[in-house]
Amino acid sequence: MNIIRIIFYFYLSLNFYSFIHAQSFIEPFESLPASEECVITLKSGEIVKGTIKSGMVALGKITSISIEDESGQKRKFKMKEGLVQSIKIKLGKFAKAVLKMQAAGKSLKSMLTTDYDEINKREWAIYELALSPKKKDKYELMQLLNPGFDSVFKVYNDPWAKETKGIGGLTGGEKKSYLVVKNGAKSIKIEKSKYKYKKQFSDLFNDCESIMRKYSSKNIKLKWEDFAKHITEFDKDCGNSNKNKVNIEIETPTNELTSSTVAVLEQPEIEKSLLPVVREFDQVEKLKYEDQFFEYESNLRQLKNQIDSLKSIVTAFEKKQTMPNLSREILDLIKTPEFEYRVELKNGTVVMGDVISESDSTLILKTQIGQLVLKKDMVIRKNKYEAPQAKVVFLGEPFVNIYPDRHEFSGKIKNVGEIRADFVRVISSLFTQTTKAAGKDSAFVKGSRKIYDSGVIADTALEPGQTATYNFPVQIKNRRKVQYHTMDIRWNSID
Repeated sequence: MNIIRIIFYFYLSLNFYSFIHAQSFIEPFESLPASEECVITLKSGEIVKGTIKSGMVALGKITSISIEDESGQKRKFKMKEGLVQSIKIKLGKFAKAVLKMQAAGKSLKSMLTTDYDEINKREWAIYELALSPKKKDKYELMQLLNPGFDSVFKVYNDPWAKETKGIGGLTGGEKKSYLVVKNGAKSIKIEKSKYKYKKQFSDLFNDCESIMRKYSSKNIKLKWEDFAKHITEFDKDCGNSNKNKVNIEIETPTNELTSSTVAVLEQPEIEKSLLPVVREFDQVEKLKYEDQFFEYESNLRQLKNQIDSLKSIVTAFEKKQTMPNLSREILDLIKTPEFEYRVELKNGTVVMGDVISESDSTLILKTQIGQLVLKKDMVIRKNKYEAPQAKVVFLGEPFVNIYPDRHEFSGKIKNVGEIRADFVRVISSLFTQTTKAAGKDSAFVKGSRKIYDSGVIADTALEPGQTATYNFPVQIKNRRKVQYHTMDIRWNSID
């Protein structure tokens, strides 16, 4: 056990070391981020701003998205139409939390090395149109993974990328390929392979002298894990945004044989302004090991006395608390009258009862106190009485992520009724073109925590006006071809 523990701590230390020193691309979204605000840029140059109403993702790619623009008009964009140039989706707290859980759930290494601070600061998820690496020239919307250092190379998430395998959940889950576009050309797939990446490295960075000179040394090994670092160094040294350099001609003495040389120097004022100001701290006198900063013995005695006093108060309180011993059968015998009509009179009186008979001039009601005869000219209105009920509805269309073996549904629901809805459950059914069932599943939403009289404790209740989110997969039976789906909400009303 001690050996295993030592190996485990050593592994953790290596991960923390790599987390501090390694550079990586941003964590991509595996599905459409849950958001409301988005900015869509069309090929025509038109910029459309609005709120997302629904969307569909198939095999990691956005296939369609529906929004309501700033003028209130509903618009739907299908990627196969080729009108969309890019999509920016505003990231809220919920989307960032989902991304953190996605990264942490891959492996222990991923949980330790993920840059959670970058996720917190990230404002947008960016999707851009680029040529896929397939033989046919086909444009697809891809998720950008290197925003900020993409002046030459744009690195996109590869939806078909395989992932590394792990051992016992410690490692694994890392992408083994990316799609890379250089200067707007057709994308190429960069894969994790010792010899393949070495060849691809030369093809990618051969036009940057400083990069090739640095990594031509045999002492420096080309590693797939440093791919993000190589992209960053290229953008810094040879990128289009590298404009902070000035040429200064240096004259040499006449008695030397060398000609005048040109040196490229960084502007010292810019570098100096980027350096943080280090604050000097006064030396703090440390407490000696054998010294005490408080008298713990007297404090422990006082704390013990307070705990004993609190115990006696709680014991006395529990003795006074009595609960009536009523069985369920006795409670069921207590019947509350349920009347069909609500009658409102001119003097403001409201009468609840059942109509026994009605004529042109009178109305006879059966009420709790007996039969009541009312004159018709005293009645303002007579309506059928409906008890307050819960009503749970969908807020917009669900987000659907389509995979070969399942469909994943996510969205929001709201209780627009007058009373609480208990055990709220969202149901989704899949059907083929011939209306044959292809799959069905459901999930309870996470709402308010409620303790029922039966002793059941659940957090699936929705108070009036309360909203909740749902997210669950529906497995496809026997690889049937799904044509459409239906959604339903079920709930109970428990007094």
